[in-house]
Amino acid sequence: MTRILIASSSPQVRDQVQATCAEMESVFVAASVATVDQLWSALEADQTVEVVLLDESLGDDAGYEVARELGIKRPLLATVIVVGRTTPQTLGAAMDAGARSVVALPPSLEEFRSRIESAGEWSRSARRQLSAEARDGDHAGKVIAVVGAKGGVGTTLLTLLLGRSSAATGGTTCIVDLDVRKGDLAAYAGVAARRSIVDLVDIADELTGRALGEATCSLSHGIQLIPAPTDGENGELLTGSATRQIISALRYQYEHVVIDCGSRLDDVTAMALEVCDAIVVVVTPDVPALRSARRLVESLERLEITSREKAQVFVNSLAKSSDVQPALVPRVTGLPVVATAPRLGATLEGAMNTATVLEQRLPELERPLLAVRALTHPAQATPIGTPSRRRGARRKGGPVSADREAGQMAVEMPVVMTVAVFLVLVCVQMVLWGVSHVVASNAAQEAARSYAVGSSATQVHAEVQDRIPGGWQRGWQMSAPTSDVVTVSVRTPSIVPSLIPAVSSEATIVWER
Repeated sequence: MTRILIASSSPQVRDQVQATCAEMESVFVAASVATVDQLWSALEADQTVEVVLLDESLGDDAGYEVARELGIKRPLLATVIVVGRTTPQTLGAAMDAGARSVVALPPSLEEFRSRIESAGEWSRSARRQLSAEARDGDHAGKVIAVVGAKGGVGTTLLTLLLGRSSAATGGTTCIVDLDVRKGDLAAYAGVAARRSIVDLVDIADELTGRALGEATCSLSHGIQLIPAPTDGENGELLTGSATRQIISALRYQYEHVVIDCGSRLDDVTAMALEVCDAIVVVVTPDVPALRSARRLVESLERLEITSREKAQVFVNSLAKSSDVQPALVPRVTGLPVVATAPRLGATLEGAMNTATVLEQRLPELERPLLAVRALTHPAQATPIGTPSRRRGARRKGGPVSADREAGQMAVEMPVVMTVAVFLVLVCVQMVLWGVSHVVASNAAQEAARSYAVGSSATQVHAEVQDRIPGGWQRGWQMSAPTSDVVTVSVRTPSIVPSLIPAVSSEATIVWER
């Protein structure tokens, strides 16, 4: 029996689909929801749902976006999009969003049975292929995408070393060369690859652990590599939707996944940056690289691929003599610095030329790599001291240290807080002053009404007192009425009562003759 969930903002669509599904013995409707929030709550409450029938108009025509998010967060859940009319455009949009299929309205029993049973079988098959640990979403692996601000900043090298660092923790690790047109991770690792990531495109819908294993190369230190195609033109075979499915499968197969996205933003790398857990933007200490990083981040936000909160900067080849120091990087790029790596020169150059990077001992990079790995695995992080806090590291005339910046913040913080509190008090006081006008007007109207019906001055005073809110009852005054007018004055509640003048209001007395 296939357990399904129906999600549509339209009660008519929900009723039609539910009535059709009720005629199928092999289908059980676990829930029917009307909003996106209800959809997530229902899926959280019932982990056994296998298929979601998703109306394309759910949430103000955001059905395809919800389908994409379902594919990212629940890759083992099959999504079938319900459309008003099946066209090549709707089919293409559904496939791009990661849906398994589409069904058209009005509901057709045979079409619904075929689509739902097929999607349910796929979901069950995918779950059977995973181990018990992989089935539990809490044990899904973490994905780090490494992207270069521009070419030649060390993206491939960082991917390789980060893979080695992750594998050293004992977890299963896979590195992926997503720079499909000019990637050279395999060359850096010194292996000749027979297969590449494009070999997974045709079976991306039904990836298994065995299929992934056949497409990987085994490297030293227990690292698995999925290389880019040897012929760069074959990279055009890889699509954004296939990339999403491959990364989702890798997430449930490995504890650590590191993706080399190169320095080119296209549909493939955009999808990787969208579904990953953390983005590391690699720059070198020069202004062109920092500007490129800023443009990259702005493009990701403008195209609504992801937000800048997921990205941090890794400064590579940093030297004490560099004009650009880490303190400048956040101001130019708008991103925090996760770590910096020193310029290693001949040592690293020799390892790269002989394809022995994985075997080269590079103690200078251990702490930066730990900092990057901590983006997705905080428990593995170790305290990383800044150079200014190490003994003998701070030199006279050197760049401003973190200690000095922290001291400056400690001095400025009370001033900032004082100004902020003052501005808040002024705003509150202005609001209360405006309310005082309303209170005075209401009180004057009540006094005029009471006088008009012949109440005495004492009775009028008591009735007005009852109408004035508690905060304004102190210090209010009412003048003796003239022939036609009565005036009431109130004071605005304030820390300094004499600071704000009283607010007065008049009301005309309409005498009853």
